[in-house]
Amino acid sequence: MQSRGGGALGRRGFAALLAAAVIALALLCLFYGAAFAPTLRSRRLPLQRRFELAQSLPADLALSSLPVCDARYSELIPCLDRGLHNQLRLRLNLTLMEHYERHCPPPPRCLNCLIPPPAGYRVPIRWPRSRDEVWKANIPHTHLASEKSDQRWMVVNGDKINFPGGGTHFHTGADKYIVHLSQMLNFPNGKLNNGGNIRNVLDVGCGVASFGAYLLPLNIIAMSLAPNDVHENQIQFALERGIPSTLGVLGTRRLPYPSRSFELAHCSRCRIDWLQRDGILLLEVDRVLRPGGYFVYSSPEAYAMDPINRNIWRKMSDLTRRMCWQIASKEDQTVIWVKPLTNECYMKREPGTLPPMCDRDDDPDAAWNVTMKACVTPYSERVHKVKGSNLLPWPQRLTAPPPRLEELGISSNNFSEDNEIWHSRVIQYWKLMKSEIQKDSFRNVMDMNANLGGFAASLRKKDVWVMNVVPSTESGKLKIIYDRGLVGTVHNWCESFSTYPRTYDLLHSWLLFSEIENHGCSVEDLLIEMDRIMRPHGYAIIRDKVAVINYVKKLLPALRWDDWSSEICNAVAIAKIMNATLILPVLKQDQIWKDQTKFEDIFDVDYFINYLKDDVCIVRDIPDWFTEKDELFTSIKRTVKNIPKYASAQFYIDNVLPRIKEKKIMSIKPFVDRLGYGNVPMEINRLRCRVNYHALKFLPDIEEMADKLATRMRNRTGNVNPYMALHLRFEKGMVGLSFCDFAGTREEKAMMAEYRQKQWPRRYKNGSHLWPLALEKRKEGRCPLEPGEIGIILRAMGYTKETQIYVASGQVYGGSNRMAPLRNMFPNLVTKEDLASKEEIEHFKKHVTSLAALDFLVCLKSDVFVMTHGGNFAKLIIGFRRYMGRHRLKSIKPDKGLMSKFFGDPYMPWATFVEDVMITHQTRTGLPESTFPHYDLWENPLTPCMCRA
Repeated sequence: MQSRGGGALGRRGFAALLAAAVIALALLCLFYGAAFAPTLRSRRLPLQRRFELAQSLPADLALSSLPVCDARYSELIPCLDRGLHNQLRLRLNLTLMEHYERHCPPPPRCLNCLIPPPAGYRVPIRWPRSRDEVWKANIPHTHLASEKSDQRWMVVNGDKINFPGGGTHFHTGADKYIVHLSQMLNFPNGKLNNGGNIRNVLDVGCGVASFGAYLLPLNIIAMSLAPNDVHENQIQFALERGIPSTLGVLGTRRLPYPSRSFELAHCSRCRIDWLQRDGILLLEVDRVLRPGGYFVYSSPEAYAMDPINRNIWRKMSDLTRRMCWQIASKEDQTVIWVKPLTNECYMKREPGTLPPMCDRDDDPDAAWNVTMKACVTPYSERVHKVKGSNLLPWPQRLTAPPPRLEELGISSNNFSEDNEIWHSRVIQYWKLMKSEIQKDSFRNVMDMNANLGGFAASLRKKDVWVMNVVPSTESGKLKIIYDRGLVGTVHNWCESFSTYPRTYDLLHSWLLFSEIENHGCSVEDLLIEMDRIMRPHGYAIIRDKVAVINYVKKLLPALRWDDWSSEICNAVAIAKIMNATLILPVLKQDQIWKDQTKFEDIFDVDYFINYLKDDVCIVRDIPDWFTEKDELFTSIKRTVKNIPKYASAQFYIDNVLPRIKEKKIMSIKPFVDRLGYGNVPMEINRLRCRVNYHALKFLPDIEEMADKLATRMRNRTGNVNPYMALHLRFEKGMVGLSFCDFAGTREEKAMMAEYRQKQWPRRYKNGSHLWPLALEKRKEGRCPLEPGEIGIILRAMGYTKETQIYVASGQVYGGSNRMAPLRNMFPNLVTKEDLASKEEIEHFKKHVTSLAALDFLVCLKSDVFVMTHGGNFAKLIIGFRRYMGRHRLKSIKPDKGLMSKFFGDPYMPWATFVEDVMITHQTRTGLPESTFPHYDLWENPLTPCMCRA
């Protein structure tokens, strides 16, 4: 450890010191788990009856969890799943782009499971940094980076993807292109917002939405629109960047926006045939443009001189003339048309001119599943009379009553009152969440039942954008939202939303659940969809009737809303306390596994060092100038020992640092339990959290193999099924160390006694092997459960013999005979050796800890985790699950003390035993608990790692 100019506790001026952190680790392995016994669905009961029933349920009773979908569904968009088209044998017209339109699965084909993130997924980079860079692991698609390398769309840079701001038409940057457009239109100050008169923009075929990204500083919000086509995942990149965007296509149906929504529409080489079907697609753009709105077209047809492009240009010029559009500016490769302000030009057209005017009874604002028509949408008498939309510039239009309110029969007073109500509600929301969120916690926000947009308007001063969703039964309200300078869409919440998984940081639902039954769908389906589109660590605000909230709260545990090594974390924390440099930890050879594993054999070294670079200086190896490397690990003079358990930060400053200063390099061991919690600064505990849950990252080959094993585990029966992970602590070493008595032959007991006397002679002399002491340990719950015992407990909990169980364990003491009772009750016991080929496993046998890492990652994806004994292994598993929000998945911690009483009563009826087991374990399912002094934050990260339970 080497001084860097001052300790974390205020000590300064330390000399350049270095200490090697030699960390003694036991087996490192973590698991996730969940409950999947009872079913979640309850569709036969009317919703109101379910709400009433929910209120009568015990407060601590919650429905168990949904299974996690297979990893191949990590990017599933159910209504835009082209794989579904083949399954349903849909006959779609590819020329008309029908295969990019919404086609939702029928109920029997809906996946009633939770969408998992891709391997290596990380909490998204926060805005505004996310505009220019995202984590590659979150969207593992680099096709665009290579295909568009000359256009500077995006660049792969290590574990990140950078966005230089380029595009097909603006290689030098969207910002310069935007300035050029404003100059073409002679707008004041060279700003495209035109003094706030241009606010809403539609960017068709937007790529990765860099055009929209660079409009934001001008207070222009663009709805960036593109299908999930050959430019794969372009909208997913846009949303990950935090740029307003959505999946959609100009095909056969109207865009889900009302008429007169945008001041400007933009197409930069968007590859759309605007002339097809009598110009129907350009007429759809015309429908959503405001009076006097602009259509910016940057494409070869506008400037190329070859015969094909010139012919297209002539036809397009003729079409726009007949639509009454005029060229506002044409320069270089860009032409800008302007739409008329009134109906005057339409009325002067010759009879029979195509495209015709739309019928007067055609509702131009109808936008949900409405077929496009090749006709021109005329203005209302009011618009024609006032010669335009009569909207105020931004931001005044946000709070001023929009002119179209009268079409809905809403008064200006009611509108203003609605604004005031939502302003006070948002203040209340933020007060409630103040302790749980940071300034940059939210970027992508959705209001699922937006009404008039009051919620979004109240967020104006926050650095967020809001997708305002208006239910299809109230689609007329969406025009008010657009008239306020906001963006949104129409949607039917009986169906999946058109966006990628993990899109939104915050979902707001107001009175949506209480209405959902009227639309023929279930609360459960809506919650599953919310879980799909919400980011990990995201938030949901549900505002509804009391009965509805109570019912929804019973379902939340099923959604799972709401370690690796404490030694490594403590090593980093201690280095921080002494402001010293840390040499990469060495994993000590374990007495059971006989494995000598280096840090770099299982963890990503570069990532670890880079992640912590602002906290602690970490180096890979002992510096060359130190020539006594062997002595460092063997000499007592070079080792700091006898550190008390849960030592304070000040202890290291006063007692350890002077020795490091004297010897320059020292080995400190052990680290486990050698740093307290309540007696160190909060910043040190938070650092330990960051190390434990973020800095330690497995090597790619370990993660890839684990993904394969988990997928195979789920698909063992041919269908996607949930599974349980069982951590079975019954190796010979554990049995011996416990000094508990277990069933077995006289010969077996004699051999165990001899083993214990040899391994732990001092404890053996103290009488730890004697029957009375062993019996007392069992009563106190200090003995590991035998395989047969845990089997009985699981059967009492209701798990059937069909349950798929992944067993993570060393070699069980007693072999197949000891495992027989458990296997008879649960024949579907599986290990990694059963799931993987001999060649696959052989690769990881070089380092046994790598095998443990595989167990950890496979169990991470399980639906239920069951432990049979304590120790670091179980603590780290449960802590990791709690921290990552997966505490809603069951982590069953059997009460071994009470179990010994039940097992010891031969006269207890099975029904009584089952009841006692259920009651005993109602509160032992892995929910977060407060961290107490000397109570590992690895098991209970609620304080200080987590902002909320």
